[in-house]
Amino acid sequence: MGLLGSLTELRILKVRGKAISGLLSTIDLICDERSFQKLEVFKMAYLDVSEWYMGQGAMPKLQSLVIESCEAIRMLPDELRCLSALRDVEVLHPNPILAERLRQLRMRDGYIAFAVSMVSCFQSNPGKLHWMAIQWIFRYLKRNKGRKLTYHGSDDLKLSRFSDFDYQGCLDSRKSPSGFVFMLCGGAIAWKSKKQECVAQSTMEAEYIALNAAAKEAVYLKQFLTELLIVECV
Repeated sequence: MGLLGSLTELRILKVRGKAISGLLSTIDLICDERSFQKLEVFKMAYLDVSEWYMGQGAMPKLQSLVIESCEAIRMLPDELRCLSALRDVEVLHPNPILAERLRQLRMRDGYIAFAVSMVSCFQSNPGKLHWMAIQWIFRYLKRNKGRKLTYHGSDDLKLSRFSDFDYQGCLDSRKSPSGFVFMLCGGAIAWKSKKQECVAQSTMEAEYIALNAAAKEAVYLKQFLTELLIVECV
């Protein structure tokens, strides 16, 4: 990967091995601090990754990461969490160890509001797993204590919205956690993450409920910003 990493204009990289007699193509991913400076999309499939090292500063513009059927990968590099441009990480057919760690990381990093509400339900009689979840939350807060919301000036106030859901993510009630975030001038101005009130029977139903909650917030924010009379419309 050293030669590929030195290609200064490389923006999309797809690496695919071949399964021959049950053996996957072996590869070492060694990315130093100056590797893949403009890479935006990285996809790899059917690779036996014996080692994956990322130096601080590697892949600074990476936006999308797709890993398919790379069974030797048991953990993603910690440096991936520091990539501010990374928006989409998709792992298809991971081995059981990586699947469990991804589930834990998703709870720890992506749904802190939902995670806090979940552990709060067991305050009177917490178990070992609940204490572990609390430790994950504090580790997340410690690792990100230096981060802050920033906004930039703009003559055209454009409100953008992102929403998502985890279909039947609550194993106790089979309800789907969902959430949304609204961005204005480059920073978040409103966000929410909670468990849906009813049990969705399909992913489409869960998505509809999530979008409905986001739409209600969008109507309120649009009316509020319009009444400020900063711009004619939002």
